[in-house]
Amino acid sequence: MKRILLILALAVTAEAQSASTTSKQIDSINASGGTALAVPATGANLVSDSATQTLTNKSMSGASNTFTAIPASAISSGQLGVANGGTGASTLTSNGMVYGNGTSAVGITAAGSQYQVFQAGASGVPTVGALQLGQAAAVSGQLGVANGGTGASSITSNGIVVGAGTSPVTSVTGSQYQVLQAGSGGVPAFGAVNVGQSAAVTGQLAVANGGTGASTLTSGSVVVGNGTSAVSLVAPGTSGNVLTSNGSTWTSSAPASNSPTLSGTQGSPLSVTAGGGVVLTTPTYVNMAFIQASGAGTTTVTATPSITACTAAGQMLTVIGESATNLVKLQDNSALAGSKLNLNGNWTSALNSQLLLSCDGNGFWNEVSRSN
Repeated sequence: MKRILLILALAVTAEAQSASTTSKQIDSINASGGTALAVPATGANLVSDSATQTLTNKSMSGASNTFTAIPASAISSGQLGVANGGTGASTLTSNGMVYGNGTSAVGITAAGSQYQVFQAGASGVPTVGALQLGQAAAVSGQLGVANGGTGASSITSNGIVVGAGTSPVTSVTGSQYQVLQAGSGGVPAFGAVNVGQSAAVTGQLAVANGGTGASTLTSGSVVVGNGTSAVSLVAPGTSGNVLTSNGSTWTSSAPASNSPTLSGTQGSPLSVTAGGGVVLTTPTYVNMAFIQASGAGTTTVTATPSITACTAAGQMLTVIGESATNLVKLQDNSALAGSKLNLNGNWTSALNSQLLLSCDGNGFWNEVSRSN
């Protein structure tokens, strides 16, 4: 029965093949019962017919075998190995960078962030990250000025960087207290400030910083301190004037006369009263006072001070009596507190008598000598 069925199958197959353009040269196939079945002989040509042909669990070899126009959708499983020109990988990370891995499947980095670079990581394994500018292996050469660098491989210690257009920068150094300033041609250089050049300085150096605080000084005038404010000036004034202090400021004034300043005269002496005392014209350094009492007899002065107080140490005053009848008695400070007279005892005038006094600078007249 099996032989009958096999013969019928072969008959049907032969009939179907005769109706198509496919030709098959049959060799022999042994059936399970030992009957030989025809198979294609070695070297036989298969000519496609309209029917789809399926080869299952078959191997093909030979240099002349070629496959053409095989759609990608027809390759549905497995990975093409590296040894055969493939990647050996089934998936590739989105935006990752592919790198070789010997005969194993290719490696791939993680996806990087914007501006990161592809670089060798530990043990040379590629990675994506920021460029490590602090590592000598990461960079070489010098970043040019056109790209925001200095263009220089080294900068002098403590040097100030000076631009040079598109050329590499240079550097200049100076000594202690020198300042950076424009030199010849505008090239920066360290040096002492040339204050004699108007282009070097502007404004006025304040008194607090050792300056005058003034922009001009009148020719010939004397500079006078003014605290923290700008200095003041005293003009020369009239020819022959001298710089004179009044105790608080300086003025240009005529020098004191060689003649003493007189209070009263020999012919018209001061009329002295007890409570009025001896009133002097503004004391200078040499003074003379001609006196007599306002009435006959002796008038004891009770005014304090008894004589107009002196104003500066060293001032001299000569008190001269001009009457033999109208006498004036001056009391020592110990006898009349506030008299401002340091006398060698009380003094009473007489005709042509003299009392020589000197100022101690504290308002007291001190007796130098007397005559009666």
